[in-house]
Amino acid sequence: MTTIQDTPYGNLMTDLLFKKAFNPDNEYTKVNLINLINDILAPQLECPVVDVHSRDKEQNASGSHASRCSILDLHCIDSVGRLFSVEIQIRWMEHFLKRVVYYASQSIVSQGVPGSDWDYNFKPTYTIAISNDNYISDDRFVHHVSFCDLETKTRFGGYINFTFIELRKFPGLDARLNSLKAWTYLFKNLHKITKLPDNLKDEKYTRLLEIAKVAKFNRDELEKYRSEVMSLEWDDSAVRISYQNLGRKEGREEGREEGRKERTRELAKGFRDSGVPIELISRQSGLSEDEIRSL
Repeated sequence: MTTIQDTPYGNLMTDLLFKKAFNPDNEYTKVNLINLINDILAPQLECPVVDVHSRDKEQNASGSHASRCSILDLHCIDSVGRLFSVEIQIRWMEHFLKRVVYYASQSIVSQGVPGSDWDYNFKPTYTIAISNDNYISDDRFVHHVSFCDLETKTRFGGYINFTFIELRKFPGLDARLNSLKAWTYLFKNLHKITKLPDNLKDEKYTRLLEIAKVAKFNRDELEKYRSEVMSLEWDDSAVRISYQNLGRKEGREEGREEGRKERTRELAKGFRDSGVPIELISRQSGLSEDEIRSL
């Protein structure tokens, strides 16, 4: 198991670090967000983004509990009024693609002005959706989606735009490095490395490192981050065990339950040995504090 102390940098697919690294209302971190948007949406933007600020924070608060627990989102508007959302899918969610379209559509609807004088001249919306899981049935890790004419394959309007990035499909860095591949690599691997690859030494990537250092988190940030990492570890473990159990006979239930318990104990011991507070491990695992101390 890779624990949070094994490498110096945090996981960009966690709520704390994602919003800390790309905060649009901080002069330093908004540059990270602008770089991310311009690089990932390059095929869809008519002109680059030069400045951003927040809009409609926690916009998905009206969604289901499952939605709020599965999705991290950040919403901003640029200096010419274009609307941007970056969504991070941290857990499997049924109808994830439909959810992304639904909230992008709400961004258009929310621009409407009551009364008969509004002329429907809304600003375009752009959504970047980065997922841990695969939702599109092909081998490409990135899909840029906009309205187009089906016959000519030409773009139509540019009113609503999506970019889907599926991390599981990312094959890794290669000789044909570009900014899109670099960002995808960081979202998938930053928490697993001790230093950036030599071909990722551009300032727009290195400026992330100081923010991403777990040792620089304050006490509250560290506790929240540890809690998120443990939750993701146990979710991943549950998924692996579920797949391992598929197709087994009904009479194996007792053995499957013991396997789940053993994996929970392994994870708890790993976090304990990494210095995570025992009471925090207990809350996440369901094990008693005495059980964790005895592992």
